[in-house]
Amino acid sequence: MDQDPMDQDPMDLKKFSKVLITGSTSKLGACLAESFAKKNIPLLLTGRNTKILEKLKDDLSSHTHVEVFSLDLSRKEHLSRLLNLIDKHSPDLVINSAGIGLYGSVLSHKLEEHLEILNLNCNALFAISYEAARVLKRDHKRGMIVNISSVADIFPYPYFSTYSSSKAFVTNFSLSFDEELKQYGIRVLTSVPGPIATDFRIHASKGSFTSMKGAISPEEAAYEIEEQIRREKKLHIFPKKIRFGRAFLRYLFPKFMMYALLKRKIQNRFK
Repeated sequence: MDQDPMDQDPMDLKKFSKVLITGSTSKLGACLAESFAKKNIPLLLTGRNTKILEKLKDDLSSHTHVEVFSLDLSRKEHLSRLLNLIDKHSPDLVINSAGIGLYGSVLSHKLEEHLEILNLNCNALFAISYEAARVLKRDHKRGMIVNISSVADIFPYPYFSTYSSSKAFVTNFSLSFDEELKQYGIRVLTSVPGPIATDFRIHASKGSFTSMKGAISPEEAAYEIEEQIRREKKLHIFPKKIRFGRAFLRYLFPKFMMYALLKRKIQNRFK
């Protein structure tokens, strides 16, 4: 029986020479940035909120060299700028943390809003993963790309359709790309978190989000992702209760009941 990568001896994260984190102005991205900064690893941070980025830089620069880039990666010209930065800096750890979503029926939102989700969650993530891997292979460097998916990735998810579908892409692409790149010493890891206590739900509900039980803190999520990186675990679903619940819903729960349950869960998240 194969050993679980989470039980193997962990790597030293300080071996990375430069870390790129997208979505650094989110609570999860900021927690990851802080943790790597305290390990004295130089950082490239992107996000939409310039004010938060500059504060992050001020807070973390006492630990390591930090460069920040105010970019909206759903926009082609901003994505192109980041791809050029990857080509220039050749980061050996890339964490794709940027992502957005919307609650509600597909037709309750404008087409442009759905395309923005797909551009950021799928197109940008694909392009960043591609360019990071290309540059690592070109420079004959080992490295790692971590793509953050969601537990919503395996379900047809009414009233969360575009987001859940985008995360299905993230999971399948990342798992496949990892198999292609292993031979070059480049890994693509897939993180599949359950609900995290960030501002995601406020934005997804356009301000009408009420509450949600059982979400883990951004600090807990960042710790889980770091442990996944240390153990080089291809797929990590967390926390544990989500891992078991996901398997139950996927294999044992009748689909017609699953659709009703998921629909009710989403509708309970906003007024």
